[in-house]
Amino acid sequence: MDSLVRSCEAFETYPQNLVNQTTSGYILKAYFARLKDQSDRMFHVESHASVDFLELHDGDEEFTTSCIEHTNRLKEQLREAFKPTRSDPRCRFMFMHSRTSHDPLRISYHMFTLGLTYHQVMPSFLDFVFPFGRQEHQQDSHFSGFRHDNSLNPLDRGLSVRELGRSGREIRLCYNLHSVEKSSVQAYLPWSIRQTAVYHSFDVETGRSLWINVKGNRLLKRRIEEAAKSSQLGSFKSIGRSFAATLITHMFFCEWAGENWRWYINDLEKELQDATGKTISTPADRRLSSVSEADRRMSSMSDVARQVLLLSEAADRQLAPLSEADRRLSSVSELTPLPMIPRTRQSLSMNHQETSSRPPSRPPSSSSQAKSTASEGSSVSKLQFSPFQGLHLEMPSSTIPSKLGNLLMKPSELQSSGKPQAIELDPGLPIEDSISQQESFSFSDLQRLQFIEERTHEALLVLKQNMTVLKELRQHYHAAGSTPDLPREIRSDCRMDFAKFENRVLAVERDLGMQQLRIEALMTLLADRKNLVSGFLYGILQYRTLQVSEAFTARAQISAQNLQAMATTMQAIVEKSKQESASMKIGSLATLLYMPGISIAVRTFMNKGITRLTTDSSGKPKRVFQLRGLKLYLAMGLPAMAATFGTWYIVHWVSA
Repeated sequence: MDSLVRSCEAFETYPQNLVNQTTSGYILKAYFARLKDQSDRMFHVESHASVDFLELHDGDEEFTTSCIEHTNRLKEQLREAFKPTRSDPRCRFMFMHSRTSHDPLRISYHMFTLGLTYHQVMPSFLDFVFPFGRQEHQQDSHFSGFRHDNSLNPLDRGLSVRELGRSGREIRLCYNLHSVEKSSVQAYLPWSIRQTAVYHSFDVETGRSLWINVKGNRLLKRRIEEAAKSSQLGSFKSIGRSFAATLITHMFFCEWAGENWRWYINDLEKELQDATGKTISTPADRRLSSVSEADRRMSSMSDVARQVLLLSEAADRQLAPLSEADRRLSSVSELTPLPMIPRTRQSLSMNHQETSSRPPSRPPSSSSQAKSTASEGSSVSKLQFSPFQGLHLEMPSSTIPSKLGNLLMKPSELQSSGKPQAIELDPGLPIEDSISQQESFSFSDLQRLQFIEERTHEALLVLKQNMTVLKELRQHYHAAGSTPDLPREIRSDCRMDFAKFENRVLAVERDLGMQQLRIEALMTLLADRKNLVSGFLYGILQYRTLQVSEAFTARAQISAQNLQAMATTMQAIVEKSKQESASMKIGSLATLLYMPGISIAVRTFMNKGITRLTTDSSGKPKRVFQLRGLKLYLAMGLPAMAATFGTWYIVHWVSA
């Protein structure tokens, strides 16, 4: 008794304060440091504490419940056993829970260490409590195991406190299990994998048992309370019946670990079908037929791009200086625009059968195109995308916009129309509209599949862990039932209970094994479907890239044709400039012709005139011609004019 009291006085140092422990001191020190370090995450403050007790005392027929909310109240609850004629209850359940699975336990650090110290709980139980508490991301949630520390041999007793009904010969074990429960956090997969930690001790001489259960909610507490009220736990009047009640209690935890897996896997399978069902039902030829021709069509697109570049270079030459434009316009005017117009949403149609039955067509020549344009008139014009086989445009010529009609005209025809045509990009035909609006997959499908895959792997891991824990629990009691250290009363009275317990645990194991097979089959199907969806996404991405390239190529052709129209406009401007230049040359020649002579004449004899009017002796007017002045003018003017024309010719020749 004194050693227990001293241990309880130092309850804050749990598990270093335990009595008669076989665990190494450095391990106890590590447990203490880890528990102290994570106490803020694992436990609530005392004002939010709420620990439930379910107890059956000596002489009572029914269990009593209580809720402890602070350390002092817990001390009072535990001190009841120290009163005269009182001892530990014949059966005690201590339930620790939290508001949600991601919240701290509703027990303070002091209450937790005091309760475990008073009951001398084995330190390894902390391994199953550490995963609980507040966590930003799940950590250690899939840890699972089974621990036991029996002291059945009378020569190897544990702590013996006769006043409390503790003989020191007891079965002590702890384990944790996982199961799936309904959850409202995820709408499309309303399940969450939850865990529970169990500690149990049974005194084989006095028949007193202790249960400590840690869980994120009160589900198991309610089930055990209902079983206690309905006498499902059996009678505690003898040691054998008390031991049988412990086997029944274990089954509540074992059956909880095996339930709901069938429905959880059903929902996983449904999610997989919803995410990949269209992958199976979609005809591959409808979606990926164009993808299979990607290489051929891309090579054809390169030819179109080459023609567009040639056309752009020709248009650039039109924008050269006027002196070179006169010399190069003749070669540009011979270029013929590509027999290709941009696709529209109403006019573009896919026709794979026609393209597969005829060879690729060639762009018509200038002469043949002119003939076809002249012969068609108002009939239906059939224009073919020669680089992109399978794309055809059928539209009445009367409905072709004027801009598209201009695209089909040669530069000579544009020039002969008398009005320069400026071609603009149609804002009503965005590139996105030229891509067919097909039902497609998205990368969110892969994310969804990844989520299902993670949940499937998690379920498989938990199933295997549960089966391992259940197997160890079953084997532990099978070994305990056959050991001679177990009192004869228990072995004889509980022989049928041992067999029943073993069969029920085996049934849960078999059911979990069947669910494991389903999970493994689902994982295989999931991997195949994921590869299929990845292939579809890759193919669709490649196909959409091809479509975007086609649309941009069409836009590039329109831009090149705009440059051609600009070049034609520049040609008309050049023609006008040539006429104006000729007029300017004539004016310059006239100026050069007359300016030197006029200038000399004005400065020499023109101030006196070539002829002079005089009067003769009779007083009549007389005109006198001054030949000498004219000779002087010609002698000075003609060389000046020749020098002026020579200088102009030399300057013009050098500039040319």
